[in-house]
Amino acid sequence: MKLFKYCRGVIRFRAYGGYFERFLNEAQSEGFQLWNIQKRNGIYYGRTRIKNYLKLARLARKCGVRLRTEQRNGLPFLLHRYRKRIGLVIGVFFFLTFLLMMQNFIWEIEVTGNNTLTTEQILSVARESGLQRGTSLIGLNLRVIQKDMEYHLPGVAWLTLNRKGSKVVIELHETEKKPDIADDQTPCNLIAKKDGVIKYMEIYEGEKMVKVKDSVCKGDLLVSGVTEDKFQQTRLLHSEGKVIAETYTEKTFSLPLETEEKKYTGMVKTRKHLNLFGFKLPLFIAVPIEGTYEKELTQEPLILFGKELPIGLEKMEYKEYQTIKKSYTNEEAEEILMKQISEFEKKEWENAKIISRKMVKTENNGAYVIKVDYICEEDIAQKEEIMINE
Repeated sequence: MKLFKYCRGVIRFRAYGGYFERFLNEAQSEGFQLWNIQKRNGIYYGRTRIKNYLKLARLARKCGVRLRTEQRNGLPFLLHRYRKRIGLVIGVFFFLTFLLMMQNFIWEIEVTGNNTLTTEQILSVARESGLQRGTSLIGLNLRVIQKDMEYHLPGVAWLTLNRKGSKVVIELHETEKKPDIADDQTPCNLIAKKDGVIKYMEIYEGEKMVKVKDSVCKGDLLVSGVTEDKFQQTRLLHSEGKVIAETYTEKTFSLPLETEEKKYTGMVKTRKHLNLFGFKLPLFIAVPIEGTYEKELTQEPLILFGKELPIGLEKMEYKEYQTIKKSYTNEEAEEILMKQISEFEKKEWENAKIISRKMVKTENNGAYVIKVDYICEEDIAQKEEIMINE
């Protein structure tokens, strides 16, 4: 409200003599706006809009009241004072125009509600969907962008885009993954996490549903947490135990005998752009870049009062490289693959015992291939919570 009055212009006046009450009543009856009316030492003080003052002066003379100007405030007086400084007036005009234009762009994007997904992941998907800092709000359909982001973001139950002026808030809720059963009170079964033939069982709690030498498939019930006592009362238990089974796994490792590798020459060319709300102005002379390059983009946004603005410098580096063909002999390829096999076994069979390992080495379609058949002994018991309908 104060800003609105400032733009229109306000005059503070003083009035004395004559019939002020009559003057005040007639001014109000004719719709003139007067405020902050005060009386000090027989003199009345008040404020009115600039366009009302001349009409009030005529009305004051009619009522015998002397009206004098005390103070002038507002944009019209400021512009009048600097009317001969054309450059300043033009600068103020363009500044105000700039501020009005800025309201039509997105200045800030906030992400809330994410736990597993990183803010960078969400903002990257938003960019691909057409939402980023500097995007024009004119014609922007947030509902379409919202649907597109929901489709491309994994594990999101719901997502909304809320606009608050020049700020857009991405609010989402991720789907809850079924937690692992960590306590020893939750009723659960033991099920098979792999196919296999049972070799040994050590059950501490629950009722066995299979026996040694039985063949089981992934997902089969091994130990039930639902039992009945001698009074035929159903009890729910937290099944505990080990079910060691002989499992069979087939894994294939391969390496092309002819590959291409990048070798950087050290030649780097840099091109800079001035980014103004999504509009990129080149700061270089456009000369074609010859050769094969790898591009790397870095952004340096303008920061004002601790916030990044959709204005800044973009630097694109073109790193030249050459494609070098590299050949492997069967012996070299086998050595590399054996290292991969060793790393795989350490990670995959950390808690298992490898009974046998059969390797078949072949050359197929220009690649050296090692197929490994594993027979292992491992604990295939996996806890699964018993869902209780209340």
